[in-house]
Amino acid sequence: MRPDTSHSTRNRLVGEELRRYEEEHGAFTDEELAAAQTRVSGTADEPDPSRGKVEAVTEQTVRAATGLLEEAGLHGHKHAIDATVAELALRRPGPVAVLTSDVDDMAKLRGNRVRLIAI
Repeated sequence: MRPDTSHSTRNRLVGEELRRYEEEHGAFTDEELAAAQTRVSGTADEPDPSRGKVEAVTEQTVRAATGLLEEAGLHGHKHAIDATVAELALRRPGPVAVLTSDVDDMAKLRGNRVRLIAI
């Protein structure tokens, strides 16, 4: 049996999340599947998202992340990074999922607006 790689772990977790979503909300429509395929494969205007997207950490991002920290009663460098990730996730059109090894702290920062998947 092959060891579980980060790529296969991601695929397994995404598959599990999709099944849970469909159980709760029903099957995806053809339009939703087509939109998802475009987002996964990318377009001429927007490259393959699996390569990652660089997001600028602007002053507005820092202010919003600081607000999340204050609301959650957290502080420190580690939490500042988590808050920045949470803030960027909160800005994305939903549904949004974040893979994290720190579900407890991320839960305090994102409320119930972003789905957390423990890895």
